Amino acid sequence: MEHVACDVLVLGSGAAGLRAAISAREAGLDVLVLSKAGPGKSTCTWLSGGAMGGADSSGAAGHLQRTLQAGRGINQPVLAEILCEEAPARLGELISWGIQAEVRHGFLFAKGRPPALGEEIVRCLIGKNRELGTRFLGNLTATDLVIENGMAGLMGFARQSGELIAFSSGAVVLATGGAAALYLRHDNPRRMLGDGWILATEAGALLQDIEFVQFYPVCLAEPGHAPLVIPPMLADNGRLVN
Repeated sequence: MEHVACDVLVLGSGAAGLRAAISAREAGLDVLVLSKAGPGKSTCTWLSGGAMGGADSSGAAGHLQRTLQAGRGINQPVLAEILCEEAPARLGELISWGIQAEVRHGFLFAKGRPPALGEEIVRCLIGKNRELGTRFLGNLTATDLVIENGMAGLMGFARQSGELIAFSSGAVVLATGGAAALYLRHDNPRRMLGDGWILATEAGALLQDIEFVQFYPVCLAEPGHAPLVIPPMLADNGRLVN
């Protein structure tokens, strides 16, 4: 059985996992990002509308108000404040790293290829990771996660070779997305089945508020056709008729 060691193991190659990998690499750590498909593909980020709020530091108060309102008042205020205060700097990083995007009305709109406008976010973050020397391994399904004596062990199944791979690291970041694909109608990739939640639970983590699942409300949901997210910029500029 093959064994792979690193300092930080990141499960998931959407925006959360890729940004965590950047921070770990900037701290001088050996980082390996694992993904079910190719790096960045089949992630919620890839298939998203590519729009992110908080690009304007002068609108932080309004951003926080909208965030608390959308959370129906049960947000963790400290975390919501950090999100809104740091958003301009984080989005500014993407711009400095070469993302193809437009800033308009306090939002950053990534210019990916429709309908996967978020592809450009992934491209930008993967490019920065490769520049820093992050390692990637795709087409792998994680099966078991064990945390013992300050170390993490992970078993993964490589689908192309049919082999099991053992991973060991000093830390694991779970950025595996959610479980929206368990629903009949959703706007997430089909692989979002909550298996990351299972890994976390079996490793001793406490899950919170998992009954809250976000669905982008403006989608094509015609029977017999694949679901299609209608990009926010299009929705804002036209009339949607059923």
